[in-house]
Amino acid sequence: MVLFSWLSSPLFAQVWVDFEKTRQAMQKQKDEVVAAEMKLTEPEEKAFWPLYREYQEALRKLQDRSFKLLAEYARERENETFTDQKAKALLDEYMAIEREDLWLKRLYLEKFNRLLPAKKVMRYFQLENKIAAAINYQATQMVPLAK
Repeated sequence: MVLFSWLSSPLFAQVWVDFEKTRQAMQKQKDEVVAAEMKLTEPEEKAFWPLYREYQEALRKLQDRSFKLLAEYARERENETFTDQKAKALLDEYMAIEREDLWLKRLYLEKFNRLLPAKKVMRYFQLENKIAAAINYQATQMVPLAK
């Protein structure tokens, strides 16, 4: 609830800075987990890491949109004029982010399949899924239901 309170406060710029620092630390941890768990050969590493970084940058843009959506929800939820129309607009943006996330997964699945054996691609996407599930679970615990 503390993060959610920050999102609805005038200190949003500071929250964004804190979010970015947290994201960078989490990305470093994620990179370490992926490196340890992928068990890539040297030629595979040379092919994998540039594409991995490209994919992470694309995911970062979606994370930015999600964070801004959460911040907008926080502002609107506290507003007495939070309407069904505004709720629909927020839901529409959420679904657009989800569609783009699925599109990115499909796109990068194809790209990784050109570089690595299928089992290693599967392992990588399993890692992505596990990490995302853990982050999403924590995030959802902080977001109160709509009034």
